[in-house]
Amino acid sequence: MKFILTISLSTFMSYLGKDYITNNSDAINLMVSLYSILSGFLITIITIIGDPSEILSAKNWREAFYMIKKPSTQLIKACCLFYCYFITLILLFISMILPDDGAFIFKLLFEYAYIFFASLALIWSFGLPLMLVQYQKLKLESALQKKRNENNLQ
Repeated sequence: MKFILTISLSTFMSYLGKDYITNNSDAINLMVSLYSILSGFLITIITIIGDPSEILSAKNWREAFYMIKKPSTQLIKACCLFYCYFITLILLFISMILPDDGAFIFKLLFEYAYIFFASLALIWSFGLPLMLVQYQKLKLESALQKKRNENNLQ
């Protein structure tokens, strides 16, 4: 349901925002800068979440398997968001290099598409802080469990 709502909202935003964004070079430059910076930030998050040092310290394979599950879903979500950023930038670039006169329909489709993906990525980006909080909570719980195991506490 949340996914359908997000897609619907992105479609609506691309329909409404096209006239305001496509002929505004400042808005296009802002989008390029924003999604380039967010892509770099997201690569940092993926690197932090994917750090295997915690998993390598597991006592056995079952504990390691449990420790892998949660970061794996977070990594998949972060990778999907990164691809959404990247697709936005690619579509934006393609729409910029298409000629205005010869390929009007293609240019129009690419403009709607990059605004759609920009809207989708922006909506999904609101979940990034929560993802980081969940990951930090997981690391704290893992550290607490490790201390309990070291002190033979249950």
